[in-house]
Amino acid sequence: MVESLLFIFSFLTFGIQMGSFFLGLYFYLSHRELWKLKGILFLGYLVLLYFLTIIRFYLSQVLGLEHSLLFMIIYSVEMTGISLLVYYFSATINYFMQRKWRKSKLLWVLIAVLATFVLSVLLVIHNYSPLIKMILSILLVLSMIIISMDALRSLPLIQRETDRSSITMLLGLTLLFIPLLLTSRFLQIYLENPQISSFWTFFVTSCYYLGMGIILIRFFIKRSLEHEERVLKLSEQPWEFYENLSITPREKDIVLLLEQGLSYKEIGSELSISINTVNNHIANIYKKFSVRSKVELLNALRDKQ
Repeated sequence: MVESLLFIFSFLTFGIQMGSFFLGLYFYLSHRELWKLKGILFLGYLVLLYFLTIIRFYLSQVLGLEHSLLFMIIYSVEMTGISLLVYYFSATINYFMQRKWRKSKLLWVLIAVLATFVLSVLLVIHNYSPLIKMILSILLVLSMIIISMDALRSLPLIQRETDRSSITMLLGLTLLFIPLLLTSRFLQIYLENPQISSFWTFFVTSCYYLGMGIILIRFFIKRSLEHEERVLKLSEQPWEFYENLSITPREKDIVLLLEQGLSYKEIGSELSISINTVNNHIANIYKKFSVRSKVELLNALRDKQ
């Protein structure tokens, strides 16, 4: 009975995922912007990952083929995909927010990908050890938390309300999913019946993909109905724009780095100046526009366009 309900639920979830993918594809074909294409490729990648999760689950828990060659191949491809998920999730957020990689961030992301892949290989070698599964899960959870917190920090910089609300819901769903995933891994270690924890893990994973599919369908429908108006980035404005606002060249550099979501410390490192100098420049800019935060500042500058 439980297996039948899970099959129906997974079939529904996969259908929702495919629906969001085709809506996203239509959205891209209607506008043809590079960052939209990157987002659609990432969405297709997630659909493939969930499909592999379904196949692996039914091979091991329903058909009892956990040690078959087919299962090993599917599991290897899935775990490779999950290892790369840390990179692609972060890269997609960058593309969505239209910002470039920072070297320090790219370095730790690549280290996390490599560590995840190594743990995945060890997991297969040690016959799917629950302890290694737990370590792998904690690494993935920490990586997703760091990426999510970075995205939340830059969230107010997104101008379009539909984009901002959709990313907020996706990040909220991810942060809700994390403790549920860890709970399933603890169950695998402490429960005598591993099948219960496997069913729970698959159910939680399916709920996550279902929620993500619904949020994305909502996003694509709302964006397709909205009037598409390209907002000019501050970095695309000519120098005369800043000169007319009495902004110095150094202040302009700081404004453009704020638009990219960099912290004061990162701005200081980028411009080779102290954080105190950054604070002084920012205080002067705030005073010129009578604002008290970088979000208010960026909005004030965009209103001048």
